[in-house]
Amino acid sequence: MGSGKTTLLRRYVKSLCDPATFQREQTLPRLVHFSEVADDIEKKIAHLLEEMNSIHAPTAEKKILLILDGIDEVREATEKSLVCMTRTLSNIVQSNLNLTIVLSSRPVWTIEEGEEILKHVVRFRILPLSLEQIYKVVQNNCASLGISEKLRGDLAKSTLIKALPRTPMSAILLTRVLTANAKEIPQTLPELYSKYVELALGRWDIGKGLMTEREYPVVVAVLSRVAKYMLDNELQEIAVNEVLGMLGEYTKTREGLPSAPLIFERISARSEVVVINHDRQTFSFRHKSLAEYLLALHQKEYHGRNAPFTNPFAGYWLGVEYFYLGLIQDAGKRIDKLSALQLDTEREKMLRLLNFGNLMLSAYQTEYEHIEKSVYHVFIEMAKHFLGVKSGEIKSSLSRLPELQFFATLSYVLKESFEYQYFRKALETAQIQCQCDLTLSTDERTIASFFIDAVRAGLKDPDTFTFLARQDLGELPWVVKLGVQHVAEESKIKLDHVGRLIKRVSKSRKGNPNLQKYIRELYSGSMDSNSPKLI
Repeated sequence: MGSGKTTLLRRYVKSLCDPATFQREQTLPRLVHFSEVADDIEKKIAHLLEEMNSIHAPTAEKKILLILDGIDEVREATEKSLVCMTRTLSNIVQSNLNLTIVLSSRPVWTIEEGEEILKHVVRFRILPLSLEQIYKVVQNNCASLGISEKLRGDLAKSTLIKALPRTPMSAILLTRVLTANAKEIPQTLPELYSKYVELALGRWDIGKGLMTEREYPVVVAVLSRVAKYMLDNELQEIAVNEVLGMLGEYTKTREGLPSAPLIFERISARSEVVVINHDRQTFSFRHKSLAEYLLALHQKEYHGRNAPFTNPFAGYWLGVEYFYLGLIQDAGKRIDKLSALQLDTEREKMLRLLNFGNLMLSAYQTEYEHIEKSVYHVFIEMAKHFLGVKSGEIKSSLSRLPELQFFATLSYVLKESFEYQYFRKALETAQIQCQCDLTLSTDERTIASFFIDAVRAGLKDPDTFTFLARQDLGELPWVVKLGVQHVAEESKIKLDHVGRLIKRVSKSRKGNPNLQKYIRELYSGSMDSNSPKLI
């Protein structure tokens, strides 16, 4: 969230509309939110193309660019039809002269879906900002406070800066909060949003006399209800009259509150959070993540720590769950329930494995035993998923990948999710528990042990791969032996026991043509093909 997708696309469309650029490029652009075409893609896009072609008939020189923004903000696309939608759009492009379609979305797909989507599209990623770039944004905007160097030192030691998404929006929110109160650095992204929303909606204006004590709670309560209404119904904007109606319903049942028009005036002035289009008389949130945070705030207000689950591992609702956990903080029981939640589809199970680390980081004040339990569960489930896909018991489009590539992909995903000091103790506990868990098969234990230590390697843990180094070399799968070599090289591990293990592996490969052929297949042969097996 907040990486600048919509801003980038809007500026690109604007640049194409410059007369000189249009004469040169001959490209007619149109930016449409995906929700406007999602219910009948083929029919709605055909209508859009008919309109565009009527004023810019496609030729060898003239081109049409259709941009569909906010794929992740449509529940249908994020929950089940993402691959089908991409295939449909690809077919439309192929059947129309000089048409290009651009999609924008947060990554709400599983690894399997991502591979399938790449058959139909070229995928690009907006690179994250570097830490240096974030520092520069903060320092340039906070320089007038005379604290830039001290601030840089404090930020470098802050847990927030290590977990903060490296996005322009995060840097801007951080700057906004620090400019108002530079003595206090938030520790997590939900804390950053909490302080920012308080600032943007006027919580800190009360002391300055710019807002009364009665007004601020009403503004927050009503905007939270509006966020719930819009997200529940997948609305990008609603009529101003609808917001006024919700305000009226709220204020008329409570005594002594300001009038609905006065409160709406206060909301209208908070342009950092909402957008009021006075010409069209519409209301929208400036960014979906702000609506997600406000809905999470609504859940906390009404349900405390026991808000009902709303499909938390579907891409559409994941942000709400993330902010909710950040708001309740001590979320042991909910973490346990999320870990044990019975999910209907393999897609949801994979999304849980891919995103659970971020959710636990959000609720960092949770009693640590709950974190340890859930971390262990994630790594065991990932090991079982690998073995299930490899054996064919789990049907997956990724079975066509080479075994080592699939193995490395899962390892990378786990490193992205759990390579934080916060999880260091949980990973150590998980490794010990893995060796003692009698319910695991030998393969499950070995694969899980590797996944755990591949993450610990990035945290410079001196016990990395100790358990694997003690095993009989012949009992270790070759993906694990090769995986240790790759991780050791990537993480620059100089541990003696790892070095000895790598030497044993290298020695066992020499002078064995059948083994060399088998290893080549691990790197390049499909798991679902009749690849040679090691006898």
